[in-house]
Amino acid sequence: MKTLQPTGLVIGAILVTLLVDLQMPNYSHAQLLSQYKFDGNLLNSSTFMDTNGVTAPHGTFRIGTDSATAVAGTATFSTGVDGTPNGAISFDGNSSEGGSNGWVDVTTAGHPGAPIALVGTPTPGDDQASSGPGLVSGTVMAWVRSTTTNGARWVMGNLNANIDLGGGVIIPDQQAFLMGWSGSTLQAFPRAANSSVSRFIVSDPTNSTIWADGNWHHIAFRWNGGAEQGSGIPSLAAVFVDGVNLGAASTNYFLDPTDTQTEWQFPMSLGARNNRGTLDGFYKGLVDDLRIYSESLTDQEIFDIFDAVTVVNGSPGDFDGDGDADGRDFLIWQRGGSPSSLSPIDLNDWQTNYGSPLFAAAKAVPEPSSLFLFILGVGMLTTGRKC
Repeated sequence: MKTLQPTGLVIGAILVTLLVDLQMPNYSHAQLLSQYKFDGNLLNSSTFMDTNGVTAPHGTFRIGTDSATAVAGTATFSTGVDGTPNGAISFDGNSSEGGSNGWVDVTTAGHPGAPIALVGTPTPGDDQASSGPGLVSGTVMAWVRSTTTNGARWVMGNLNANIDLGGGVIIPDQQAFLMGWSGSTLQAFPRAANSSVSRFIVSDPTNSTIWADGNWHHIAFRWNGGAEQGSGIPSLAAVFVDGVNLGAASTNYFLDPTDTQTEWQFPMSLGARNNRGTLDGFYKGLVDDLRIYSESLTDQEIFDIFDAVTVVNGSPGDFDGDGDADGRDFLIWQRGGSPSSLSPIDLNDWQTNYGSPLFAAAKAVPEPSSLFLFILGVGMLTTGRKC
Protein backbone atom coordinates (compact mmCIF):
# COMPACT_ATOMS: atom_id res chain seq x y z
CA MET A 1 0.00 0.00 0.00
CA LYS A 2 1.43 3.34 -1.02
CA THR A 3 2.00 5.88 1.76
CA LEU A 4 1.12 9.46 0.86
CA GLN A 5 3.67 12.00 1.98
CA PRO A 6 2.23 15.30 3.19
CA THR A 7 3.13 18.17 0.92
CA GLY A 8 4.56 21.46 2.14
CA LEU A 9 1.17 23.06 1.51
CA VAL A 10 -0.62 20.53 3.70
CA ILE A 11 1.97 20.86 6.48
CA GLY A 12 1.64 24.64 6.27
CA ALA A 13 -2.14 24.42 6.54
CA ILE A 14 -1.84 22.19 9.60
CA LEU A 15 0.58 24.62 11.26
CA VAL A 16 -1.69 27.58 10.53
CA THR A 17 -4.65 25.68 12.02
CA LEU A 18 -2.68 24.90 15.16
CA LEU A 19 -1.56 28.52 15.51
CA VAL A 20 -5.13 29.77 15.09
CA ASP A 21 -6.33 27.31 17.72
CA LEU A 22 -3.61 28.44 20.11
CA GLN A 23 -4.51 32.11 19.62
CA MET A 24 -8.26 31.70 20.04
CA PRO A 25 -9.33 33.25 23.35
CA ASN A 26 -10.84 30.90 25.89
CA TYR A 27 -13.63 32.41 27.99
CA SER A 28 -14.58 29.14 29.67
CA HIS A 29 -13.63 30.52 33.09
CA ALA A 30 -15.98 33.48 32.81
CA GLN A 31 -19.73 33.45 32.33
CA LEU A 32 -21.16 36.12 30.07
CA LEU A 33 -23.86 37.42 32.38
CA SER A 34 -25.24 40.02 29.98
CA GLN A 35 -24.63 41.39 26.51
CA TYR A 36 -26.68 44.31 25.26
CA LYS A 37 -25.89 44.82 21.57
CA PHE A 38 -28.39 47.70 21.22
CA ASP A 39 -29.17 46.74 17.63
CA GLY A 40 -32.37 48.73 17.55
CA ASN A 41 -33.55 47.03 20.74
CA LEU A 42 -32.79 46.48 24.43
CA LEU A 43 -32.55 42.69 24.28
CA ASN A 44 -30.06 40.78 26.40
CA SER A 45 -28.44 38.20 24.14
CA SER A 46 -26.89 36.23 27.04
CA THR A 47 -28.34 32.88 28.13
CA PHE A 48 -27.15 33.32 31.71
CA MET A 49 -29.40 31.99 34.48
CA ASP A 50 -28.54 32.74 38.11
CA THR A 51 -28.57 30.32 41.03
CA ASN A 52 -32.23 31.16 41.65
CA GLY A 53 -33.14 30.14 38.11
CA VAL A 54 -33.66 33.74 37.00
CA THR A 55 -32.65 34.53 33.41
CA ALA A 56 -30.77 37.67 32.50
CA PRO A 57 -33.36 40.36 31.76
CA HIS A 58 -34.04 42.46 28.73
CA GLY A 59 -34.01 46.20 29.28
CA THR A 60 -36.91 48.64 29.57
CA PHE A 61 -36.36 52.28 28.67
CA ARG A 62 -37.66 54.64 31.35
CA ILE A 63 -37.84 58.39 31.85
CA GLY A 64 -37.67 60.03 35.25
CA THR A 65 -35.44 60.54 38.27
CA ASP A 66 -37.44 58.33 40.67
CA SER A 67 -36.99 54.65 39.85
CA ALA A 68 -40.30 53.79 41.53
CA THR A 69 -42.37 56.18 39.40
CA ALA A 70 -40.30 56.54 36.20
CA VAL A 71 -42.51 56.01 33.17
CA ALA A 72 -41.79 53.77 30.21
CA GLY A 73 -40.37 55.61 27.23
CA THR A 74 -39.02 54.91 23.76
CA ALA A 75 -35.28 54.42 23.36
CA THR A 76 -33.45 56.28 20.59
CA PHE A 77 -30.83 54.47 18.52
CA SER A 78 -28.06 55.76 16.30
CA THR A 79 -25.24 54.37 14.18
CA GLY A 80 -23.23 51.68 15.95
CA VAL A 81 -19.50 51.45 16.42
CA ASP A 82 -19.17 49.33 13.26
CA GLY A 83 -21.41 51.58 11.18
CA THR A 84 -24.57 49.50 11.65
CA PRO A 85 -27.66 51.73 11.37
CA ASN A 86 -29.50 51.95 14.71
CA GLY A 87 -26.72 49.83 16.22
CA ALA A 88 -26.14 51.88 19.38
CA ILE A 89 -28.36 53.40 22.04
CA SER A 90 -28.34 57.18 22.42
CA PHE A 91 -28.58 58.86 25.83
CA ASP A 92 -29.23 62.61 25.86
CA GLY A 93 -28.34 63.46 29.46
CA ASN A 94 -30.50 65.12 32.10
CA SER A 95 -33.27 67.69 31.79
CA SER A 96 -31.10 70.59 32.98
CA GLU A 97 -29.02 70.25 29.81
CA GLY A 98 -31.94 69.60 27.48
CA GLY A 99 -32.01 65.83 27.94
CA SER A 100 -34.93 63.57 28.81
CA ASN A 101 -33.66 61.90 32.03
CA GLY A 102 -33.80 58.63 30.11
CA TRP A 103 -32.24 55.36 31.31
CA VAL A 104 -32.57 51.61 30.80
CA ASP A 105 -33.98 49.47 33.62
CA VAL A 106 -32.40 46.00 33.93
CA THR A 107 -33.77 44.48 37.07
CA THR A 108 -32.52 41.24 38.59
CA ALA A 109 -29.97 38.87 37.06
CA GLY A 110 -27.25 39.53 34.55
CA HIS A 111 -25.24 42.26 36.27
CA PRO A 112 -22.57 42.52 38.99
CA GLY A 113 -24.12 41.25 42.18
CA ALA A 114 -26.24 38.57 40.51
CA PRO A 115 -26.12 35.30 42.52
CA ILE A 116 -23.40 33.17 40.92
CA ALA A 117 -22.41 29.75 42.24
CA LEU A 118 -18.88 29.50 43.60
CA VAL A 119 -17.22 26.87 41.43
CA GLY A 120 -13.61 27.07 42.60
CA THR A 121 -11.27 28.30 45.29
CA PRO A 122 -9.37 31.50 44.43
CA THR A 123 -5.64 31.57 45.03
CA PRO A 124 -3.65 34.82 45.30
CA GLY A 125 -2.25 35.99 41.98
CA ASP A 126 -4.36 33.65 39.86
CA ASP A 127 -6.36 35.79 37.47
CA GLN A 128 -8.29 32.74 36.25
CA ALA A 129 -9.51 31.80 39.73
CA SER A 130 -13.23 31.65 40.32
CA SER A 131 -13.87 34.12 43.09
CA GLY A 132 -17.61 34.62 42.66
CA PRO A 133 -20.31 35.10 43.64
CA GLY A 134 -21.48 38.48 42.42
CA LEU A 135 -19.37 41.53 43.06
CA VAL A 136 -16.11 39.85 44.09
CA SER A 137 -14.77 39.53 40.55
CA GLY A 138 -15.82 40.52 37.09
CA THR A 139 -15.22 42.33 33.82
CA VAL A 140 -17.52 45.02 32.44
CA MET A 141 -16.97 46.67 29.08
CA ALA A 142 -18.70 48.78 26.44
CA TRP A 143 -18.10 50.90 23.38
CA VAL A 144 -18.80 54.56 24.14
CA ARG A 145 -18.91 57.76 22.12
CA SER A 146 -19.30 61.10 23.85
CA THR A 147 -17.88 64.59 24.24
CA THR A 148 -19.12 65.18 27.78
CA THR A 149 -17.08 64.82 30.96
CA ASN A 150 -18.81 67.57 32.92
CA GLY A 151 -19.85 66.09 36.27
CA ALA A 152 -20.58 62.42 36.91
CA ARG A 153 -21.54 60.38 33.83
CA TRP A 154 -22.41 56.78 34.63
CA VAL A 155 -22.75 54.09 31.98
CA MET A 156 -24.42 51.95 34.65
CA GLY A 157 -24.88 51.98 38.39
CA ASN A 158 -26.86 50.94 41.44
CA LEU A 159 -26.60 51.57 45.19
CA ASN A 160 -28.59 50.03 48.02
CA ALA A 161 -29.93 52.12 50.91
CA ASN A 162 -29.70 51.37 54.62
CA ILE A 163 -32.59 49.19 55.78
CA ASP A 164 -34.85 50.80 58.37
CA LEU A 165 -36.56 48.11 60.46
CA GLY A 166 -38.43 50.70 62.52
CA GLY A 167 -38.07 51.58 66.17
CA GLY A 168 -34.73 53.21 65.47
CA VAL A 169 -33.22 49.95 64.21
CA ILE A 170 -31.25 50.49 60.99
CA ILE A 171 -29.25 47.81 59.22
CA PRO A 172 -26.38 49.26 57.18
CA ASP A 173 -26.31 48.11 53.56
CA GLN A 174 -23.47 49.54 51.48
CA GLN A 175 -23.82 47.30 48.43
CA ALA A 176 -23.11 49.13 45.18
CA PHE A 177 -21.79 48.84 41.66
CA LEU A 178 -20.91 51.78 39.41
CA MET A 179 -19.19 52.08 36.05
CA GLY A 180 -18.43 55.29 34.18
CA TRP A 181 -17.01 58.74 34.74
CA SER A 182 -16.98 59.89 38.35
CA GLY A 183 -16.39 63.55 37.53
CA SER A 184 -12.64 63.11 37.83
CA THR A 185 -11.73 59.60 36.67
CA LEU A 186 -13.00 56.71 34.60
CA GLN A 187 -13.84 54.04 37.16
CA ALA A 188 -15.70 50.94 38.28
CA PHE A 189 -16.80 50.63 41.88
CA PRO A 190 -17.85 47.23 43.30
CA ARG A 191 -18.80 47.31 47.00
CA ALA A 192 -20.17 44.65 49.32
CA ALA A 193 -23.12 45.13 51.68
CA ASN A 194 -21.02 44.78 54.83
CA SER A 195 -18.59 47.54 53.98
CA SER A 196 -18.60 51.06 55.40
CA VAL A 197 -15.93 52.13 52.89
CA SER A 198 -15.33 51.69 49.19
CA ARG A 199 -14.35 48.05 49.06
CA PHE A 200 -12.81 48.28 45.62
CA ILE A 201 -12.42 51.24 43.27
CA VAL A 202 -10.84 50.47 39.91
CA SER A 203 -9.97 53.83 38.37
CA ASP A 204 -7.84 55.09 35.49
CA PRO A 205 -4.52 56.26 36.97
CA THR A 206 -3.85 58.53 33.98
CA ASN A 207 -7.07 60.58 34.44
CA SER A 208 -7.41 60.55 30.66
CA THR A 209 -10.50 61.95 28.93
CA ILE A 210 -9.62 60.54 25.50
CA TRP A 211 -12.70 58.29 25.73
CA ALA A 212 -14.88 61.43 25.35
CA ASP A 213 -13.25 63.03 22.30
CA GLY A 214 -16.27 62.46 20.05
CA ASN A 215 -14.96 59.19 18.59
CA TRP A 216 -15.77 55.61 19.50
CA HIS A 217 -13.67 54.10 22.29
CA HIS A 218 -13.77 50.75 24.04
CA ILE A 219 -13.64 50.95 27.83
CA ALA A 220 -13.27 47.91 30.09
CA PHE A 221 -12.75 47.23 33.80
CA ARG A 222 -11.69 43.99 35.42
CA TRP A 223 -11.07 43.05 39.04
CA ASN A 224 -10.69 39.90 41.12
CA GLY A 225 -10.70 40.48 44.85
CA GLY A 226 -10.80 36.84 45.86
CA ALA A 227 -7.61 36.01 43.99
CA GLU A 228 -5.85 39.04 45.50
CA GLN A 229 -6.45 38.26 49.16
CA GLY A 230 -3.34 38.94 51.22
CA SER A 231 -1.39 40.43 48.32
CA GLY A 232 -1.61 43.97 49.67
CA ILE A 233 -1.38 45.69 46.27
CA PRO A 234 -3.92 44.99 43.52
CA SER A 235 -2.36 43.59 40.37
CA LEU A 236 -5.36 42.13 38.55
CA ALA A 237 -7.59 45.18 38.79
CA ALA A 238 -7.20 47.33 35.69
CA VAL A 239 -8.81 49.91 33.43
CA PHE A 240 -8.60 49.34 29.68
CA VAL A 241 -9.15 51.94 26.96
CA ASP A 242 -9.11 50.67 23.37
CA GLY A 243 -7.63 47.35 24.46
CA VAL A 244 -4.71 48.91 26.34
CA ASN A 245 -4.17 48.08 30.02
CA LEU A 246 -3.73 51.42 31.82
CA GLY A 247 -3.31 49.80 35.22
CA ALA A 248 -5.50 50.99 38.08
CA ALA A 249 -5.47 53.41 40.95
CA SER A 250 -7.34 51.05 43.28
CA THR A 251 -8.05 51.99 46.86
CA ASN A 252 -9.22 50.56 50.16
CA TYR A 253 -9.98 46.85 50.48
CA PHE A 254 -10.42 43.83 48.28
CA LEU A 255 -13.75 42.06 48.15
CA ASP A 256 -13.72 38.54 49.47
CA PRO A 257 -16.10 35.65 48.70
CA THR A 258 -17.13 35.78 52.36
CA ASP A 259 -18.26 39.42 52.13
CA THR A 260 -21.99 39.88 52.61
CA GLN A 261 -24.02 40.51 49.48
CA THR A 262 -27.71 41.29 49.67
CA GLU A 263 -30.52 41.54 47.15
CA TRP A 264 -30.59 44.71 45.10
CA GLN A 265 -33.25 47.07 46.47
CA PHE A 266 -33.58 49.10 43.26
CA PRO A 267 -33.28 48.37 39.53
CA MET A 268 -29.82 48.40 38.01
CA SER A 269 -29.79 51.25 35.51
CA LEU A 270 -27.91 51.74 32.25
CA GLY A 271 -27.26 55.31 31.18
CA ALA A 272 -27.41 56.68 34.73
CA ARG A 273 -26.80 55.83 38.39
CA ASN A 274 -29.65 54.54 40.52
CA ASN A 275 -28.59 56.27 43.71
CA ARG A 276 -30.76 54.50 46.31
CA GLY A 277 -33.87 54.98 44.19
CA THR A 278 -33.00 58.36 42.67
CA LEU A 279 -31.51 58.52 39.19
CA ASP A 280 -28.58 60.88 38.65
CA GLY A 281 -25.28 61.09 36.77
CA PHE A 282 -27.06 60.72 33.41
CA TYR A 283 -24.76 59.66 30.57
CA LYS A 284 -24.76 61.74 27.38
CA GLY A 285 -23.69 60.10 24.16
CA LEU A 286 -23.81 56.68 22.51
CA VAL A 287 -23.23 53.20 23.99
CA ASP A 288 -22.79 49.98 22.04
CA ASP A 289 -22.17 46.31 22.94
CA LEU A 290 -22.28 46.44 26.74
CA ARG A 291 -20.90 43.17 28.18
CA ILE A 292 -20.76 41.89 31.77
CA TYR A 293 -18.65 38.86 32.70
CA SER A 294 -18.61 36.98 35.99
CA GLU A 295 -14.82 36.79 36.20
CA SER A 296 -11.76 38.85 35.33
CA LEU A 297 -10.77 38.38 31.69
CA THR A 298 -7.10 38.41 30.74
CA ASP A 299 -5.39 41.28 28.93
CA GLN A 300 -5.39 39.26 25.72
CA GLU A 301 -9.07 38.39 25.95
CA ILE A 302 -10.04 42.03 26.44
CA PHE A 303 -7.80 43.11 23.56
CA ASP A 304 -9.27 40.42 21.28
CA ILE A 305 -12.81 41.68 21.94
CA PHE A 306 -11.72 45.24 21.18
CA ASP A 307 -9.71 44.24 18.12
CA ALA A 308 -12.53 42.18 16.60
CA VAL A 309 -14.53 45.33 15.77
CA THR A 310 -13.93 47.48 12.71
CA VAL A 311 -14.61 50.96 14.06
CA VAL A 312 -16.47 53.50 11.95
CA ASN A 313 -15.61 56.91 13.36
CA GLY A 314 -16.27 60.45 12.31
CA SER A 315 -18.54 63.15 13.63
CA PRO A 316 -20.25 64.83 10.66
CA GLY A 317 -21.90 67.71 12.46
CA ASP A 318 -22.57 65.81 15.69
CA PHE A 319 -20.34 67.86 18.00
CA ASP A 320 -22.02 66.82 21.27
CA GLY A 321 -21.90 63.08 20.52
CA ASP A 322 -25.63 62.47 20.99
CA GLY A 323 -26.11 60.76 17.64
CA ASP A 324 -27.59 63.54 15.50
CA ALA A 325 -26.83 66.97 14.08
CA ASP A 326 -29.18 69.58 15.51
CA GLY A 327 -29.35 73.13 16.89
CA ARG A 328 -27.26 72.28 19.94
CA ASP A 329 -24.42 71.20 17.67
CA PHE A 330 -24.57 74.50 15.79
CA LEU A 331 -24.29 76.43 19.05
CA ILE A 332 -21.20 74.40 19.94
CA TRP A 333 -19.67 75.28 16.57
CA GLN A 334 -20.58 78.96 16.89
CA ARG A 335 -19.06 79.25 20.36
CA GLY A 336 -15.74 77.80 19.29
CA GLY A 337 -16.56 74.17 19.77
CA SER A 338 -15.05 71.48 21.87
CA PRO A 339 -12.34 71.08 20.78
CA SER A 340 -11.92 74.72 19.80
CA SER A 341 -10.48 73.77 16.42
CA LEU A 342 -13.90 73.28 14.79
CA SER A 343 -13.66 74.77 11.30
CA PRO A 344 -15.85 75.83 8.37
CA ILE A 345 -15.53 72.22 7.19
CA ASP A 346 -17.27 71.15 10.40
CA LEU A 347 -20.05 73.64 9.73
CA ASN A 348 -20.50 72.12 6.29
CA ASP A 349 -20.75 68.67 7.93
CA TRP A 350 -23.40 70.00 10.29
CA GLN A 351 -25.38 71.56 7.41
CA THR A 352 -25.19 68.35 5.39
CA ASN A 353 -26.45 66.17 8.25
CA TYR A 354 -28.80 68.59 9.98
CA GLY A 355 -31.98 66.88 11.15
CA SER A 356 -30.87 63.34 10.35
CA PRO A 357 -29.30 60.50 12.31
CA LEU A 358 -25.60 60.12 11.57
CA PHE A 359 -24.64 58.12 8.49
CA ALA A 360 -28.28 57.87 7.39
CA ALA A 361 -28.80 57.11 3.72
CA ALA A 362 -31.27 59.97 3.27
CA LYS A 363 -29.94 63.21 4.71
CA ALA A 364 -32.21 66.19 5.30
CA VAL A 365 -30.28 69.26 4.19
CA PRO A 366 -31.84 72.56 5.26
CA GLU A 367 -32.59 74.97 2.47
CA PRO A 368 -30.12 77.89 2.27
CA SER A 369 -32.84 80.35 3.26
CA SER A 370 -33.86 78.25 6.29
CA LEU A 371 -30.25 77.82 7.31
CA PHE A 372 -29.65 81.56 7.02
CA LEU A 373 -32.71 82.36 9.15
CA PHE A 374 -31.65 79.82 11.77
CA ILE A 375 -28.10 81.22 11.95
CA LEU A 376 -29.42 84.77 12.03
CA GLY A 377 -31.84 83.93 14.84
CA VAL A 378 -29.19 82.22 16.92
CA GLY A 379 -26.81 85.11 16.27
CA MET A 380 -29.39 87.63 17.52
CA LEU A 381 -30.04 85.57 20.65
CA THR A 382 -26.32 85.26 21.31
CA THR A 383 -25.72 88.98 20.70
CA GLY A 384 -28.50 89.90 23.08
CA ARG A 385 -27.24 87.60 25.85
CA LYS A 386 -25.86 89.45 28.87
CA CYS A 387 -22.62 88.17 30.37
